[in-house]
Amino acid sequence: MALTTGAGAALAGTPQFDTQVPYVVGHTPRAVALVDLNRDGRLDLVSADFRDDRISILLGQAGGAFGAAAGVLVGSTPAPAPRGSRPWNLATGDLNADGRPDIVTVNCNSLDVSVLLGDGNGSVLPKTDFPVATGAQDCPKGIAIGDLNRDGKSDLAVAIEVGHALKIMSGKGDGTFGDAIEIPGIPDTARPSFVTAADTNRDGILDLFVADPTSAAILEFRGQGNGTFAAPVSHSVGVDPVGIAVGDVNRDGIADIITANQGIDGPGNFGTLSVLLGTPDGNFTAGPTVAPSLKVRSVVLADVDADGILDAVTGNGVSDAVSVLPGIGDGSFGTRVTMNTGFNANGVAVADLNRDGLPEIATANQGFIGQVTPHDVSILKNLSVKPSAGTLQRSANSTTGTNPSSVASSDIDRDGILDLVVANRGSNDLSVLKGTRDAAVFAPQTRIALPAGITEPTFVAVGDYSRDGIQDIAVAGTGGMALMLGTGDGSFVTRRTFTDKSVSAVALVDVDANGMPDIVMANPAEDTVTVYRRGASGNLFPAATYAVGDEPVALKIADLNRDGRLDIAVANRSSNTVSVLNQLRSREFQLGAQSPAVGTSPQALEVADFNGDGRLDIAVANHDSSDVSVLMRARRGGYRAAVTYDAGAKVTALTAVDLNLDGVLDLAMTSDDGAARRLRILFGRRRGTFGQAVGVAAGGTLPALVSGDFNGNGVPDLAVASGPRNLISTYFSQ
Repeated sequence: MALTTGAGAALAGTPQFDTQVPYVVGHTPRAVALVDLNRDGRLDLVSADFRDDRISILLGQAGGAFGAAAGVLVGSTPAPAPRGSRPWNLATGDLNADGRPDIVTVNCNSLDVSVLLGDGNGSVLPKTDFPVATGAQDCPKGIAIGDLNRDGKSDLAVAIEVGHALKIMSGKGDGTFGDAIEIPGIPDTARPSFVTAADTNRDGILDLFVADPTSAAILEFRGQGNGTFAAPVSHSVGVDPVGIAVGDVNRDGIADIITANQGIDGPGNFGTLSVLLGTPDGNFTAGPTVAPSLKVRSVVLADVDADGILDAVTGNGVSDAVSVLPGIGDGSFGTRVTMNTGFNANGVAVADLNRDGLPEIATANQGFIGQVTPHDVSILKNLSVKPSAGTLQRSANSTTGTNPSSVASSDIDRDGILDLVVANRGSNDLSVLKGTRDAAVFAPQTRIALPAGITEPTFVAVGDYSRDGIQDIAVAGTGGMALMLGTGDGSFVTRRTFTDKSVSAVALVDVDANGMPDIVMANPAEDTVTVYRRGASGNLFPAATYAVGDEPVALKIADLNRDGRLDIAVANRSSNTVSVLNQLRSREFQLGAQSPAVGTSPQALEVADFNGDGRLDIAVANHDSSDVSVLMRARRGGYRAAVTYDAGAKVTALTAVDLNLDGVLDLAMTSDDGAARRLRILFGRRRGTFGQAVGVAAGGTLPALVSGDFNGNGVPDLAVASGPRNLISTYFSQ
């Protein structure tokens, strides 16, 4: 597989990148991250600058470019102290649950971690340093963020190399952390250099994986769910592992592990990758060893060529290069392609910087200590040719119950393949359609009866209500709402019913950011929305009910005003408006002053950033006026007047999805009346506008649809409910 740098032509599926563009940062950058710090819809860049005891922040600009670096000191003993703090690595996440990304660095010489809370405007608040080690030479090197004790708050895991330790710092939810507690099991001879958190055994609990160069192994610490961990299990890898990436590289629905090994592993093998393939019982088997003499320092997994298969991206250290190893889909990798970077490429990050549907690569180039070399990061623009997409082809139909009215998609049996849950209004039950390895079909349906009192189901939602790593469902209908817990094999058990009022839509979302999913329901007969919040122990607080417009029939939950708190958007069918319930600091909701007008008889809505300005917009499907209203969020708050797009048919359902992989969201919609071509697409344009509706052949009344990658090729597909025909039709993108 050949690579041509520059803007030359490439074959589809061949990773290709433009010549690297350097950006100056502090001395000896060791790590890099891409994150939207100022919430403008463009990713920003953060580097950990080892010799300058600081991080550099470069704000993203249009087209994937970056502004000048702004330095922020980290560590409790930054220069000009004799040793300095020496940040070795960094991680990003929301540490104080305010909806703004934060940054944490792990500092080798000052023996601490520095927490820098984001201000939401592209900068950070003054750092807070938390000690993690006491020995002068201990050198903490690895950092990972995750909810390790399942209390809904972000915790930290720190790998301490010379101190032979793995330590946990429990988060308090406000950006502060408790004392560093050592996890037993690290051998005295080990030198932990890297740590990552992932749920690899699919029990809903994060596990920890630690690289140990001394034993040429990674140590697996199985999480117990309360912040403690089982005794470690050692997995042999290549010589001198220094990086770990987790992802499903053989597409069996089970997480696998790739390690970057920088040691010499036989003649000519200076730097290798090791593959550990996950098994259904949560263990690992040795996969192929990739030995391309990479001089590798780091590895990440990403679908670089948009073929639906994870690829390996490596920073190649003294080779002054980065490589992409295309995934084959069976756990092996094809011939690498290599691009030049700055001096001594170390850390790597991968993300779509220019919103074209293809991820770019950023590398931290640490240069050479003691030599006068540039200290910069490299950005490599992805020029790969994406697989064709945007053309839909229908597969075989799947039978459901009578008059299917709503469909949701999720992996309910934890096999790594998307399944469908269908609410059948006519037969008062559910159909479960399990995805299969045969990409063209779903398994025959399993019917599930609804509990007494719930009739004419019109909406089904999926979420992990019980926080056990298994998907649960909420079913809304004329008689109320039923909460049904998943067992992990595709069946469900009723947990509770709410039968005091009819419900048109429901969501299982953690609205108050306490780690427990809550219940939000739209009540059309009462013109209200009900919120059932849950406490940390899972108990339901008394219902809080809020007035909205006339006959609410659909809702979406998102941070609409960028204050770090989730809000509720509601489509009101009889008043032809959208209501917005803004969440207050008290965790109560308040109806916004504006109720934007939309078309006649709105039936469904979507919330997404359609124009890439970092603000969430709203699209509404209007049944009786046969159109779609798009409400763009104004810069100073509120919404602009609706822009209307003709749908050519009475719209029943709507979903936002990038069907043609151009980096811009499209709107797919279904109808129960109108022309014969009732599945239609409004293809999105760059500035938040849409083209004319394009029809896709479909027959019968189509009340609902859902998007998902049902055949595992990396391109989104559509599943459409056909009401009177009692079918689900799946349309695969070509």
